[in-house]
Amino acid sequence: MISGLARSGHADLAADLVRGLLSAAETFGYRLPELHAGDDRTLMGRPVPYPAACRPQAWSAAAAIAILHAATGLYPDVPSGRATLRPLPGAPLGALSVRGLRVAGSPVDVTLDRSGTAHVTGLPPGISLLRDPPR
Repeated sequence: MISGLARSGHADLAADLVRGLLSAAETFGYRLPELHAGDDRTLMGRPVPYPAACRPQAWSAAAAIAILHAATGLYPDVPSGRATLRPLPGAPLGALSVRGLRVAGSPVDVTLDRSGTAHVTGLPPGISLLRDPPR
C-alpha cells in the first residue's frame, strides 16, 4: 500500500502512513502485529493491540521493506532500461543509506540526506536514471 500510494502520486499520504506505522511500531517493541485497533489516538494515547492478532506476523514484518522501498523511491524497470527515482517527500525516515540493492544483477546503493535528496550509485550500463519529482 505504501509503495502503491507513493508511485501513484500520493507521496504525502504514503509519508504520513510511514510516520504512523513507525510511531505505532514503538508501542509494540518494533514488532508490528498483523492488526491493531483503529481508534483515534486522542482516546487512548497509543495504539491498542487487537487481542487475537499474531505478533509478530510475517506479512507485517514485510512492512519494513515496503517502507524502505517507498522512502528510497527507487523503481527499476530493467526491460525498459530505466530506473525512476522518486523518494518520499520530507524524508520521513531521516537520512539513510541502503547498500547492495540488486538491479539487473548489479549492486546499487541509494543514499538520502535529511532533506530527502537522493543519490544512486552502481546502476548497470544500459539503465538510465530518471528523477521524478513527488506528485
